[in-house]
Amino acid sequence: MWTADRPAQAWDVQLKDLSSRLLAFPALRIAQPEDALLEALLVKKMSELQIEMNQSVSSFILTHTERSAEFLISFLEKLNHLSLSEKRKVTIPFIKEVMQLQEKV
Repeated sequence: MWTADRPAQAWDVQLKDLSSRLLAFPALRIAQPEDALLEALLVKKMSELQIEMNQSVSSFILTHTERSAEFLISFLEKLNHLSLSEKRKVTIPFIKEVMQLQEKV
């Protein structure tokens, strides 16, 4: 198994034998996660981290952050760490501050 940003058909392989072998493998495209999956992941991770937030805060996170599971988990962990260290509730203004901090990094 390997990953690439384009399918083997688009590669410029000079060796015909190698080309035919590569084309024999099935190719799958992994799309960005759908909204429902990201929302479920958000709810699960918030529960694990014991973060309390309302629906508008959850919606704000989903509509204003990168659409990947890896980023969402990392963002929630950072949000949790900062909210605990600063003893602040997770609100939309607080999330905006954390987003600004991330942009500077």
